[in-house]
Amino acid sequence: MAPRPTRADKFSFGLWTVGWQARDLFGEATRPVLAAVTAVYKLAELGAYGITFHDDDLIPPDSSPTDRTRIVEEFKQALADTEMVVPTVTTNLFNDPVFKDGGFTSNDRGVRRYALRKVMRNMDLAAELGAEIYVFWGGREGSEVDFAKNVQSALDRYREGIDLLAQYSTDKGYGMRFAIEPKPNEPRGDILLPTIGMPWLLSLGSSTPTWSGSTLKPATSRWRG
Repeated sequence: MAPRPTRADKFSFGLWTVGWQARDLFGEATRPVLAAVTAVYKLAELGAYGITFHDDDLIPPDSSPTDRTRIVEEFKQALADTEMVVPTVTTNLFNDPVFKDGGFTSNDRGVRRYALRKVMRNMDLAAELGAEIYVFWGGREGSEVDFAKNVQSALDRYREGIDLLAQYSTDKGYGMRFAIEPKPNEPRGDILLPTIGMPWLLSLGSSTPTWSGSTLKPATSRWRG
């Protein structure tokens, strides 16, 4: 008999994985949108323990305040019905064209401020749902050509952004742990913090070093050997 996962195994899945619409660079989506609550019930049925998401996975960016409230309440009800948990949460700082030059490291101060506000709002939701870890993937933090960005200034901005958010977590009493997810070149050609040790080095100059941590993904780590 094939083994069957149970909640004790603590498998959790991202909405961006189970809800992927099978879209690529050369074609449009080939699968319908999967409602978050549907994903919760199905994953629970299959023995999953938790579900995670980017802010835009759960709440479409153009949602009205009324729609946002309804989506969150329905999601919370599904979690209560299934006893599923939300162990981690993250923010989409890569899809919107405004982030083409990065979020925390954009050369545009207005974009950097917008990125921070976007994360703070989702941290509030993460805390409401009981998430203990907040993940940061700097998918747009970097450049394609050397002269597009001063790397030292970009890293300083990166650190300052994380420090500010760590202080926000402390001030709000959230007590979240932060984990930076390194990837060598997806999708940016020269991405900042590409390997597992880089977030730890970044934290050495931090004013709030207790946030420091990394999310290890074996498959992407092997890209660099």
